[in-house]
Amino acid sequence: MSARFQNKGEKDLFDQFQSADREIRKKTKLILPNIKKSLNLSYENIIFIAIGFVMSCIIFFSLGVEAGRRNIGRTSNREQAVKEEDQDAGQIIKERKVEKPRIRKNEGYIIQLAAFNKKLPAEAEQAELQKRGYRADVRQSGNYYQLYIQGFDSTEKAQEVLGKLKETYKDCYIKKY
Repeated sequence: MSARFQNKGEKDLFDQFQSADREIRKKTKLILPNIKKSLNLSYENIIFIAIGFVMSCIIFFSLGVEAGRRNIGRTSNREQAVKEEDQDAGQIIKERKVEKPRIRKNEGYIIQLAAFNKKLPAEAEQAELQKRGYRADVRQSGNYYQLYIQGFDSTEKAQEVLGKLKETYKDCYIKKY
């Protein structure tokens, strides 16, 4: 194309944009009057608005602190009552513990036979083992109930029983107690 036609095409585009802007301004004059003329903010007005904002923040903060102090006073009385109840309950628990001291041997061996997800099957196995003459015990460890046979003074005695129980409980093993 020649340069003459390019300039004419660009001029037509520019005129179209200007006419669209004029139409938009005509339509918005009724809804929104000229905002720049109606809204004048001087530096003094901006400073007064900033001071008012800061003062309102300080007032709201101080009211919140005052309300918080009232709530703390109420809860501290409740906490003291709860602490007194806990101390009374702690004394009762301590008294019970003093009544039943447990004496454990420092050394000994046990055989762990199995671990169960639920307590009822573990207790059923415990009853079967007690019928057979073993000192069986069930203990909770986390989410599992572990089945033990206890009362071995040496590993040799525990090995003898372990050999018999390996037929039924293939994964059983000896632990130091």
